[in-house]
Amino acid sequence: MKKLLRAEVIRQRAELTSQEHAEKSKAACIHAQHLLTSYFKSGSTLLTYIPFGTEIDVTPLMDWWRKRGGNIAVPKVDMAKRSMMFYIINKSDDLVQGAYGILEPREGLELYEAWEEAVALIVPGSAFDRNGGRLGMGGGYYDRFLQKVVGSTNSPVRIGIAFQCQLVDQIPMEPHDFDVQQLVTEQGTLDCISKT
Repeated sequence: MKKLLRAEVIRQRAELTSQEHAEKSKAACIHAQHLLTSYFKSGSTLLTYIPFGTEIDVTPLMDWWRKRGGNIAVPKVDMAKRSMMFYIINKSDDLVQGAYGILEPREGLELYEAWEEAVALIVPGSAFDRNGGRLGMGGGYYDRFLQKVVGSTNSPVRIGIAFQCQLVDQIPMEPHDFDVQQLVTEQGTLDCISKT
């Protein structure tokens, strides 16, 4: 069921024209900026992702955060350990092509583990529901990462970001799946009923 839902939503996302993709990404980033303003602290860190394929482009959000004086940390996947860690990046030269062809932090960058200083985690997904349910790409990297972070002191707020076409009635959630606490699309923001 998850595979079928994932394939259908990704197909819909891929049908956006390049202009629609850019405009809707920009609108979603503006909504995310309004949401994140209340969480921002000088020098604080935003955990986010590097967009790949037809994923919503969060680059404008990253640029906005940096201009305010915040730090950006993005993930790097260890396929052998099936794990994901975050690293601080400062410029585009800090990224190289990595697992699955996705840009990720180059070797030698600072590993980020100060979760109490990270105010938010921007979570990608193939689909979301209005209760915060999230369907990833099937690798489980974010769920395994969140097992280490959620419940720790001041763990970052989990914010899903997606196009409106990625919202579905209900995500089939399993016990090991983590939800998001807030959701942002090009149409606005939504407080979710998080169970974790």
